[in-house]
Amino acid sequence: MRAAAVLVVLGLAVTSALASTDVVSASSGHTIVFSKLGEQGGAPEFSGCTSCNSLTSQGLNILLQEVLNAGVVGGCSKVCGGLKSKAEKTACTLACTFVGVKEFAKALESADLDPLYFCQLIHLCKIDDNGAGKIASLDISPLSAAQSSTFSAQMQVVVTNHTGAGEFSFDVSGGVDSPSSAGSVFPELAPGSYAVKISIDTTPAQDPTNGPSWVPGVYTVTGSFCMGECGSKHPHSKVFGQTATNFTVTE
Repeated sequence: MRAAAVLVVLGLAVTSALASTDVVSASSGHTIVFSKLGEQGGAPEFSGCTSCNSLTSQGLNILLQEVLNAGVVGGCSKVCGGLKSKAEKTACTLACTFVGVKEFAKALESADLDPLYFCQLIHLCKIDDNGAGKIASLDISPLSAAQSSTFSAQMQVVVTNHTGAGEFSFDVSGGVDSPSSAGSVFPELAPGSYAVKISIDTTPAQDPTNGPSWVPGVYTVTGSFCMGECGSKHPHSKVFGQTATNFTVTE
C-alpha cells in the first residue's frame, strides 16, 4: 500500500509519461504528468478509472465500516457522506451512482481495501490478464550531490501487449529515515515505450520529527511496473518488472 503521509514529508514528486497533456492525481496526493515516449502505441484512455482511484485504502475502510454498520439505507449520498476529502467524496458518489449502491457495497466487502482492485470490481478500471511488459532501464541524475539537492530518476518501460489498469511505483530507502514509496495508477497501456520520472528533494526537514534528515550516505530508489496495484495479491495483478539504482547524498 502507498504511504501518503510519508510521501509528503519526503517531498517525492512523480511525473510519468503517457501523453504530455494528460494530468492524473496519484493517491499520494502528488500530481502525475504523463508524456508519451516514442511513436509506437497510443496514450491510454483516461476515464472513470482515474477518478475512482482518488479513493484511498483509508477511504475504503471508512466506506466499508459505514456499509457494515448502517447498510445502504440512504443511498450513495449516505454511504459516501463520511469521507472527509472532497476529492474522495466526489469519486465515491460518482462511482456509487455509476454501479448502484448495492453493487458498490458488495465490491467494498470484496476488495480488501485495495483501491485499484475495488475499481476493477465495479468495472471502472479495465482488466486485461494478457497484459505484458518489462522495465528497460532506471537511471538517476546526478549520481552524487550535496544535501538539499534534487535528484531525478527516470524509469523506462516497454509494453509488449495491451495492459489493464496498473501502477508505476517507486520506493526510496537509506540513511536513518524510514523507507517511503510513491505510486501512480494508469488506466491501461497500449504497446509502446513509456517513461516515468520521480523527483527526490533531499532538503533536510527543519524538525526531524516531522520529516527526513537526509543524512549523507548512499540511498536506493527502486522502481516497479505492475498490472494491478504493486504488491497486491488480488486477481488481475502482476509484476512486470522491478529494478533499483543508487544515489549518494554528501555533506
